Amino acid sequence: MASSGGGGGGAAAHAHTNRLSKEESPYLLQHAHNPVDWYPWGEEAFERARKEDKPIFLSVGYSTCHWCHVMERESFESEETAALMNQLFVNVKVDREERPDVDKGKGFYRLLHMATFSLRQMAAGGMWDHVGGGFHRYSVDEYWHVPHFEKMLYDNPQLAATYLAAFQITRDAQYAGVARGIFDYLLRGMTHPGGGLFAAEDADSLDPASGDKKEGWFYVWSWEELQQLLGPEDAPAFCAHYYAKQGGNCDLSPRSDPHGEFVGLNCLIQRQSLAQTAAAAARGEADTAAALAACREKLFRARERRPRPHRDDKARARGRGGAWPRILSNPWQHRLLIVAAWNGMAISAYALASRILPHEQPPAARCFPVEGRPPGDYLQAALQAAAFVRQHLWDGETGRLRRCFTTGPSAVEGFADDYAWMVAGLLDLHSTTGDWALQLQGTMDEVLWDEAGGAYFSGVAGDASILLRMKEDYDGAEPAASSIALANLWRLAGLCGTEESARWRERAAKCAAAFAERLGEAPVALPQMAASLHLLTLGHPRQVIIAGAQGAPDTQALLDAAFYSFTPDMVVIQLDPGSSQVMDFWRQRNPEAVAVVEVMGMQAGDPATAFIYQAPTRDPEKVKQVLAEPRISAAKPAAQFQLPGTKR
Repeated sequence: MASSGGGGGGAAAHAHTNRLSKEESPYLLQHAHNPVDWYPWGEEAFERARKEDKPIFLSVGYSTCHWCHVMERESFESEETAALMNQLFVNVKVDREERPDVDKGKGFYRLLHMATFSLRQMAAGGMWDHVGGGFHRYSVDEYWHVPHFEKMLYDNPQLAATYLAAFQITRDAQYAGVARGIFDYLLRGMTHPGGGLFAAEDADSLDPASGDKKEGWFYVWSWEELQQLLGPEDAPAFCAHYYAKQGGNCDLSPRSDPHGEFVGLNCLIQRQSLAQTAAAAARGEADTAAALAACREKLFRARERRPRPHRDDKARARGRGGAWPRILSNPWQHRLLIVAAWNGMAISAYALASRILPHEQPPAARCFPVEGRPPGDYLQAALQAAAFVRQHLWDGETGRLRRCFTTGPSAVEGFADDYAWMVAGLLDLHSTTGDWALQLQGTMDEVLWDEAGGAYFSGVAGDASILLRMKEDYDGAEPAASSIALANLWRLAGLCGTEESARWRERAAKCAAAFAERLGEAPVALPQMAASLHLLTLGHPRQVIIAGAQGAPDTQALLDAAFYSFTPDMVVIQLDPGSSQVMDFWRQRNPEAVAVVEVMGMQAGDPATAFIYQAPTRDPEKVKQVLAEPRISAAKPAAQFQLPGTKR
């Protein structure tokens, strides 16, 4: 750290000396005596940032840079500025001439650090249910403290997928832990016995004292309750960690409790790090973490005895016009709604978790609300949710989806987002053959595609009450159906053989072109569409073929290895030389992929093999290495995709 002291042996005295004094770079040495507690680029800085839950302040320059010298004089030599930087950040200094790779990627690192900082703050705030897991819809204040307490299925799987991606990119287990907390919440409290997932939980619950329903009553705690439930040994550390106070803690902002609904009550928010809590309690961090988890579980068990918020039974009929349907009247509130689209989101997130979480090192232990489940449990959850939708919300004869299920399937036809999200979920699930995903995509194209203008209508034709069929062109909390469908079409093109691939790519291009004007005028309105369009500009996905016995350990190891890095430009084809059903399906859909395996002469029972860019390997580490590298020219498109009316 930046320390005070003088030099010896004739050297000039310096008021401060930091870690840069041990570096060789002339630029870094120029900053070795700043009061800023500089770190060189490296794991020591990253580990401290993770431990103290602080963002990294990244400064890149070089020794002959005039404005770098000005910045040093005006900012980095200032005691006041340095004190603020040292308090709020882990400060990292990089010589761009020594590390051009970091300099070229500094925009990425800035965005990454902004994104991961937001993710950490969300998980520390009151939007995160520290006791039971899962996220509430949004916060009413700038501290992400007091939430609107409703929990939505469409929020949680999307957030889980984001935290999984953060884990893949950073290898920081805290992001995997948040994803697990979401999944375990869904499995504990939001899953139908048949495997489907319920739509939402209400924000309101009964206050037994008054007999009235009040927002958030299920989730907040009085000081006296915390002391009684946790006891004198654990309550002080827990209350300090989660900012619980005798007079209530909804006081961080005037927006936190503008109507005085939570006076004297505590909405848990983590306001200090585990290291700070452990130090204050004079306990080790592992011991403190275990004690906090035990406290959370005690509160969870106590909370389960409270009147629970009812699970939401409203269907958001997107694309049907008019106001959103209200919650059904009280006699119907026992009916629990299951929405096809939102189950597709959950299937996708569960399936990704089953492949990504095996890379946690060490494997996750139980730390409530995280249960410490084996990742395979999440694969089973995905399979069960898919089976529920197939059994209850899909008509095999017509190929059409229904929107939702309560005690039976709704009469309302599935909308574009139901098809798009179910296809996305099934593609992530990598089911045995993929035939149902293709059937659903075919039905979506048949009943929702706009032949004249491209892209997908929100609802099917034939409803006399709807005067104009609309297309969603805004990616909100639920991305527009065409934004998801565009990525699906691109992935299907990568999974299929040359002839069929060309058809999917043509449809994807028309889908994107339908939104060219909207993207040009207001790209911020369609961030998911922009992400899907980025995939389209890449041309073909990186195709990974994994051939081996389904469920065999060596096959699973190769599949898991493919998901070690964040590779959204990848598609995986699973072939089993011992299954005629699987091989016949892929021989019809992608004969080139089958030929790659057959040329190798693979037979049933042979060791599993992965083919990336058609190069075979049986080594999971090699799969990780190749997919972590930038795309090679063989994977680039022959001609770059361009939206009509735009300039490159």
